[in-house]
Amino acid sequence: MKSYLRLALIASLLPSCVYAHRASPDGVSPPSPGADAAHGAQPPYADAHRELMAFLFRYEKEATRPSPLVHGTTRTFLAEFLENPASHYSELKAYPAITNARWWPGYAERVASGYHHRNQAALAMLQRQLGLTKAHPGRDVREPGAEDTLNYRTRGAAANAIKAGVDPDIFLKAWDMNGVYPSVAAGYAVALQIVRDRSASAPVSQHGRQALKPEVVTRYLSTRSPERLEEQDLRYLTQVLRAALHSPPDPDRRHRRRHLPAAFRVARVAAAYQDAAGYVSNAICVRDRKAPGMPDGVDATIDHRPLCFTDATDRAVHAWYRRQLRRELSAAYLHRDHHNGFAELVHWAGAVMVALDVGAFVEVVEAAVADEAIASADLLDESAASLAFPDMALDANDEALVADSLANASRNRRALHCRISP
Repeated sequence: MKSYLRLALIASLLPSCVYAHRASPDGVSPPSPGADAAHGAQPPYADAHRELMAFLFRYEKEATRPSPLVHGTTRTFLAEFLENPASHYSELKAYPAITNARWWPGYAERVASGYHHRNQAALAMLQRQLGLTKAHPGRDVREPGAEDTLNYRTRGAAANAIKAGVDPDIFLKAWDMNGVYPSVAAGYAVALQIVRDRSASAPVSQHGRQALKPEVVTRYLSTRSPERLEEQDLRYLTQVLRAALHSPPDPDRRHRRRHLPAAFRVARVAAAYQDAAGYVSNAICVRDRKAPGMPDGVDATIDHRPLCFTDATDRAVHAWYRRQLRRELSAAYLHRDHHNGFAELVHWAGAVMVALDVGAFVEVVEAAVADEAIASADLLDESAASLAFPDMALDANDEALVADSLANASRNRRALHCRISP
């Protein structure tokens, strides 16, 4: 098991993210304008994770004995917040011991100065940033209405898509254009939504400077066949997603808070596609919670079982998504001579897969998953500063798949939609 300190040092070099309070569906109610003005801050946009690292390291310097939060394992750290850190469906602890630390009031003041209940707000930001919240309708997300259920196909799909912040037209079109590979569709959906939202919030005169191309969204949504998608548009969307995976989450201006980190948004959209497609097995969820008898630990996804996504934490859904992406890649590789789109999938995965793994780091994944990501990207042998940049080498298996895909590219009718950075 790797020390949490090592992961924290790595994560502190990468952009981190923020969230809202869980007291109301979709997050903490934002403070009044007066509160913001009085404190000169915007608490919903505070960098809770980076501030936590700063406070932990400062405390470690001053403490007379080592802190288990710094020197313990990832599971030790998560146990501060979760009732059962080994479960995909763990509930949050109501009163984590971390909130009794002598430095906590200063931390809460730093990240939630504009809230009346700063301790609760700071804790909620941290819980959401670490991927510990769920997608329960009416609690973690707003209750999907009849129109939502119709637009996203099912109530569960609607809850996951709403938490990901993806509009119905984008959700359905990305699925239609990439139906064979829903994991890829989820990435394009998030990229399209990012471009739409950023374009809507920025003056048209600034679009060029900010590399915003709303016409890409328009063309994508109007395309009737995957073969007619423009290669340069797909490259652009892949670049948008890759950059988002390494950046703090965008503001969600409709709800006056931050979106989920891009890695969690992609995973939630993929979960929505899974729910929308339906299941042939017994019920996965009962009243938005995992069905009785369903496994909830490491065996929950054995044999590629789906999770009860509304009841699973963002971390759990993200771990499921990474396995699904690799599963799709493996299946496409095995049947590469018989299925179109193999080269597209490999190049897309090569462009974002490592970034998705690094995204897992920043959100403090299980130690086992973190170890896998470290090994595959050779992060332990790299200088920590290099992690601030998105271009990272693929592991040997991915490089072999990419090389083979290039050799077989001429046999694929569809264009190579993405490229591996040199």
